[in-house]
Amino acid sequence: MKTDLNASADISNPSAEEAPISPVTRRHFMESAAFAGAISMAAPAWGQGTRSSRGGAGAADWHLPDGSEFVRWEQPLTFSKTYYVDNGSPAADDNGPGDQARPFRTISKAAQVLQPGERVVIASGTYRECVRPARGGTGPGQMISYEAAPEAKVFVKGSEVLKDGWQQITVSERFNAAPGTGITAWRHELPNTLFPDGYNPFALPSIMGSWGWLDTRIVDMGPYLRRRGLAFVDGKPLEPMEQLRELAMAKLPPVPDFTKPPVPLLGMPPRRRGAPIMQEIGGSPDARFSVDDSGTAIHVRLASGTPADHMIEVTTRQHTFVPMPLRTGTKVCCRVVTSIM
Repeated sequence: MKTDLNASADISNPSAEEAPISPVTRRHFMESAAFAGAISMAAPAWGQGTRSSRGGAGAADWHLPDGSEFVRWEQPLTFSKTYYVDNGSPAADDNGPGDQARPFRTISKAAQVLQPGERVVIASGTYRECVRPARGGTGPGQMISYEAAPEAKVFVKGSEVLKDGWQQITVSERFNAAPGTGITAWRHELPNTLFPDGYNPFALPSIMGSWGWLDTRIVDMGPYLRRRGLAFVDGKPLEPMEQLRELAMAKLPPVPDFTKPPVPLLGMPPRRRGAPIMQEIGGSPDARFSVDDSGTAIHVRLASGTPADHMIEVTTRQHTFVPMPLRTGTKVCCRVVTSIM
């Protein structure tokens, strides 16, 4: 998570010009909460360092409420073997030894061969895979470590890029629109081969397994029935729409007014439409997508240009890192690793 500390107002100078107050979005709230949590978790470590520097007593001064010494689980790590992964190297081969001269091409291969007390160092790149470690460490001195190489930027993604196969279509907001009117959109098939784990998030609704507590007479079920899959254009999310025709809407639905009763729209029962959800995290009002009923095709409205002008990604995996079988002791030590899907 990136937190912009320079964006905060200067409260140490009473004479400083008063900064305008911006509305708190869900994204800002979650970032602030996560940052506060990280500070609270780090506080004991800072306190220990301060106590140790003052009195020199060290870790032995830390005791549990019953008076026994607090034994730290973390220990300085040493590794008996190091593997390397670099999907940008022409010498990379999952059938090779995984050394610096012939690194593995995928992190998944390293996850299958790593033993307790060993580590893998990963070069810069985008790795589109689900990493399933075959085993974990056996104790604090025999960890398994997944590390980005020094200064490397490693991205593990659960998405795939849609390149060829786009079909241009015209979408109108109204069913009785004159032929040739509407906006330009793009359609792409989502074949089963696109989902390596057999998990198609575009065929699954976001609703939970048990939803008997929802009163469908007054609750807007639209957001619950949106598909789990997401689409991104040049790294920015597209706004998911419930119906294909909504791609042609001039404006996205506004935030509903809960002080007024819901009204029927286009012959549908009265309900309040949900507000856009991707605008707070970089989405564009004109960049939207819709999925057909079967979840086997996606329709995209771009803010500009054609699919050939952009990198369009769709989520195709449920996880990016999941120990199989689940065991304790796996240490994920990644300096700069980002998973966006």
